[in-house]
Amino acid sequence: MENIIEKIINLAIQAPSGENCQPWRFEIGNNEIDIYNVPERDQSLYNTNQAGSYVAHGALVENMIISAKTLSYSASITLFPKSSEPDLVASITLRQSAPQEDSLLDSIAKRTTNRKPYMKTQLPTEQLERLAATSSQVDGAKAEFVTDPDKIKALAEACSVNEIVMFSNNTLHNFFFNHINWTQEEETKKRFGFYVKTLELPPPAQLGMKMFKNWPLMNLLNKFGFAKLIAKGNAKIYAACSAMGAIAVPDNDKNNLIAAGRSFQRLWLQATQMGLSIQPLTGVLFLMKAITNGRASKFSDKQIELIKQAYKQICEIFYFPDKKIALLFRIGRGDNPSAHSLKLPAKITKKI
Repeated sequence: MENIIEKIINLAIQAPSGENCQPWRFEIGNNEIDIYNVPERDQSLYNTNQAGSYVAHGALVENMIISAKTLSYSASITLFPKSSEPDLVASITLRQSAPQEDSLLDSIAKRTTNRKPYMKTQLPTEQLERLAATSSQVDGAKAEFVTDPDKIKALAEACSVNEIVMFSNNTLHNFFFNHINWTQEEETKKRFGFYVKTLELPPPAQLGMKMFKNWPLMNLLNKFGFAKLIAKGNAKIYAACSAMGAIAVPDNDKNNLIAAGRSFQRLWLQATQMGLSIQPLTGVLFLMKAITNGRASKFSDKQIELIKQAYKQICEIFYFPDKKIALLFRIGRGDNPSAHSLKLPAKITKKI
């Protein structure tokens, strides 16, 4: 049984997480897996109240469900089972069952973020419908797509506000650059954060990035509109896609954020199976959470206004009257990414 559990966990940890922070650890015993959040992995402004980490745990849980049933086990999930242990995100009980095939299984190891420009050709309606249907198999979650070029451009510009704020905010600037792995050797050693090649920067920009790590220099360049220039370039890349998509859930509480992560993971795995690329564009959404949950003092008044305006634009284009937008992403056909982020080994301990 222990070997089965380790197989399930090793597939599960291929899940995406903000800054590749992988905020989880596991305790196992008999046929049970307890999944714990590790808050110290990400205390950034992008992870206020651990919202981003809960989304990542949702993707992890979905990977577990898919892998367990293909190994002849059903997975019974209880979220936040102990109020005395707030970091205990989920307890999963495995029960032997008839084996079930799942076409998404092979995509777990193949799924990756692709930050390259995509083709702008529209995807067939049946593909978008299948993606939405796969995503909506998680209760309460709903996926919608925008394919109108003007709306895609508007969403791309709204999402690029993240770069304006990030490169003009000392805290966010330092957080971003402290999480970059500049060489393959560093990436192989750390297996945490952004490997610079996954950012898909042209060689001159890679050289420039090392200089921009210096905050006084970055701050000086911003007096000449440098952060806006970076955002403008990123907006063009974001708009190079077939569609923009959003995952919405009934509320912003931790249970619904886990549902959003599960839903998005299913959609992403289905897209991978279809040969499509995806890039999450969650910066503005998570910065808005920071502002509305007691961390507004970390931003200037101008930055707060930019974030609010961008968030409003996103909500006007993706209108969910009875739900809240949890995740935003772009999708399309693109060349293979230049590199993939590596994962840490699973931290597994046995229950006493």
